[in-house]
Amino acid sequence: MNARNKLNIIGFYIAALTLIFAVTSFGQANQPPVLNSIGAQSTTENVNLSFIITATDIEDTPSFTAPDAPSGSSFIDNGDGTATFNWTPTYLESGSYPVTF
Repeated sequence: MNARNKLNIIGFYIAALTLIFAVTSFGQANQPPVLNSIGAQSTTENVNLSFIITATDIEDTPSFTAPDAPSGSSFIDNGDGTATFNWTPTYLESGSYPVTF
């Protein structure tokens, strides 16, 4: 084999590697979930406050938590992009309660 044949073989391998690295595919970036507006909610002592919150996400079904929900309330993630909040404040629980969902 002469020097010219060796040069051609090396050139062939370089071209093959270039084609492999030239093929690139990128997927779409993850989109954040969207929480539908809840609005201000209020109740009076000894009257139940109940509402449903909803959210959408194009990649997955959103899940919910309410770590700072008032004592005695219930917050249930329904597993379908909705959650239910229930609370009946007692006569000793008047006041404002900011809750983050």
